[in-house]
Amino acid sequence: MTSGRVVRAASAVAAGVLVTVGAVRGLGALLLLLACAASVAAALVTTRASRGRAPREQLAWRWFRRAGWTIVLSLGLEALLAWLTGESWTSVATAGLTVGTVAATAMLYQAVQHWNRSHLDDRDSGEWLAGLGGTLCAAAILAYGTSRAAGAAAHGWQTGAHTVRIAVLLTLMAALVVIVLTAHLTRDWRAMTLVVLVAVILGSELVGYVGAVRGGTHVEASAVGVVHGWVGIALMTACAVTSRPVVRTRVDVSPTASTVGALVVVIGSVVMIVVDAVAPSGQPVVPLLAALAALAGTSRLAYMARDFAELTDAQRESRTDGLTGVANRRAFVERLERRLRRGREVSLMMIDLDEFKAVNDDRGHAAGDELMRTVAVRMAAALSTDGMLARIGGDEFAVLLDGHDHALAERTALSVLEAVRAPVVLDDELVQIDASIGVVSTRHRNKTVEDLLRAADHAMYSAKRAGVGITVFDERVAADADRRVGLVRDLRTVLTSSSRAAGELVVHYQPQISCSDGSVVGVEALVRWQHPRLGLLAPAEFLDLAERYQLMPHLTERVLSLAVQDATAWLRAGRAMPVSVNLSASCLTHPGLFTTLESALDSSQLPAGLLTLEVTETTIMDDPAKAVAALAALTAYGVHVSIDDYGTGHSTLAYLNHLPARELKLDQTFTSRLLADERTSTIVAGTVDLAHRLGLRVTAEGVEDDATRQALAALGCDRTQGFLHSRPLPLVELEAWLAERQTRRRLSERIA
Repeated sequence: MTSGRVVRAASAVAAGVLVTVGAVRGLGALLLLLACAASVAAALVTTRASRGRAPREQLAWRWFRRAGWTIVLSLGLEALLAWLTGESWTSVATAGLTVGTVAATAMLYQAVQHWNRSHLDDRDSGEWLAGLGGTLCAAAILAYGTSRAAGAAAHGWQTGAHTVRIAVLLTLMAALVVIVLTAHLTRDWRAMTLVVLVAVILGSELVGYVGAVRGGTHVEASAVGVVHGWVGIALMTACAVTSRPVVRTRVDVSPTASTVGALVVVIGSVVMIVVDAVAPSGQPVVPLLAALAALAGTSRLAYMARDFAELTDAQRESRTDGLTGVANRRAFVERLERRLRRGREVSLMMIDLDEFKAVNDDRGHAAGDELMRTVAVRMAAALSTDGMLARIGGDEFAVLLDGHDHALAERTALSVLEAVRAPVVLDDELVQIDASIGVVSTRHRNKTVEDLLRAADHAMYSAKRAGVGITVFDERVAADADRRVGLVRDLRTVLTSSSRAAGELVVHYQPQISCSDGSVVGVEALVRWQHPRLGLLAPAEFLDLAERYQLMPHLTERVLSLAVQDATAWLRAGRAMPVSVNLSASCLTHPGLFTTLESALDSSQLPAGLLTLEVTETTIMDDPAKAVAALAALTAYGVHVSIDDYGTGHSTLAYLNHLPARELKLDQTFTSRLLADERTSTIVAGTVDLAHRLGLRVTAEGVEDDATRQALAALGCDRTQGFLHSRPLPLVELEAWLAERQTRRRLSERIA
């Protein structure tokens, strides 16, 4: 049998006793019977209605319910004593009511604490110590006052019982008042009703206490008020748990109230011990209660000290980067906010590790993590004592310096850059990376966190684009940043709306020529942006912005659609012209790629075999497993795959063997040095031979003179592409170029 069933069975027995006593004893017992019935009904309603509440709130209602059952048991016990002893109800109420009041009040105290904290995220396991300490301290004070009062000794048992009951009720009332004020519950009818009912019980007890101290008898009206108060609490609990929950606004709970309460208990207990020593009460229980109260209060403070230490550790961990041990973004922003709020001048650095991703790709994340930790330690050591290093996210760090001394900030940035560039030993090999650093101070920009972080990021991005390592934010950087912000805004408009206020994207085509017969065997689609104010923008002006601000999938969708439409038009005109479109890393693994591809091909009815998607080595090595899977799916769909810029990335022969590609495109860095460097010629010859053995054709990019074209043809290259044949042309100019080339070929054939 569970403890709940035992309590309910005992309460049923108590109710039976009350019924019997009510039949024999009349009005007094009838009052107890009614009180018992009301309490039992309220407890049963609370039990059933609280089942649908949140777990922590259910715990609060469970303690309320226990308090109701306890009152039933105490009243039943008191009635049984009255029946067995033959004394009046008021004469034996002291024992039963005292036991019931103490137990029920303790349970109410627990219920109130859980009820208050059911809407909060914290949990205070030592809260009961404050209640115990407060009760013992109040009991000591009341016992001392009682012993000093004239004539109190004749009524020691009744007075002592009142003292105990008042002490626990005073503690409950103090806790209620503190909770109502700190948690803003003055508009919550449940809390305010509970305060009133506890005040009624406490007032009734005080009436009886005063009567006992003055030498009178136990006042029956006092006991009636106590019973009514407890019945009211039981009924209020039933109403509260069955009514619609009161919405509470979350508040930040400060430990100040609990700390003050524990200190008051300790100080009051010590004062009571001193007072009793100076003016003895003659009652040994007074210093004993005071000492126990001081012990409970001290234990409560010890609990709070432990919780504060744990909170401090948790706060420190929440503001520390788990990988490197330096501060995280949250801690960095908080310190920067404090400096600016106090009117301090500061300098800020944003640091981006340039080649870190390649280390992760080539050597694995474990090596990358070790490199990150080593670099972080070195950067922290390079800072002055007042500098703060934080990892903002990924491979980005930030540094905060007091003051806006430009010379100091630049020297610090140079020290940090040297620390990053210093070689690191990984797996018995030296690994070296670089960094781009942007520097800004409150002298340059408005003193807001967002403005400073944005300016530092712009300066860092400028350093990365220029490859200069360190850039200090100035008017030039600001103008460039404003221009890029405007470009991003316009590009988003171009890609997401039908308005042409920001211009339009157009596609230029660069022909690809066969090395065997000089025929045009395909074109590569290259995007341009016809801007209304800035004119025709090359890809270098906006592609990195599209990648940085997650616009590349939209841009690729637009280019793919335009290229497929033009290829379809050529096909309908009788010219089957294969077209190539570039894919970035973000597009290759984007979930919408296949939807975009299917939509473009289905709407145009272009055969998939006339479309080639070009992917760079770097794109593949960003995530080789996903890239190979995506490329396999593309080739299964029917389109062709080309490995662009081959020779400049970090791919291996193992991956090349598994790539479902049809073409390798030699980067122009090889073709430009082909005639001047014998080693380059050897590499190209080996690459062409390897590709052919793997069943791949080879296209050379960046061919600008006929001698290079002839050398590539001699080495077995299949196609060439470059300014030797044509620059990238708009559609109309390309068609004119094709027509002119076809005319020249026909004339040549006639002459031949």
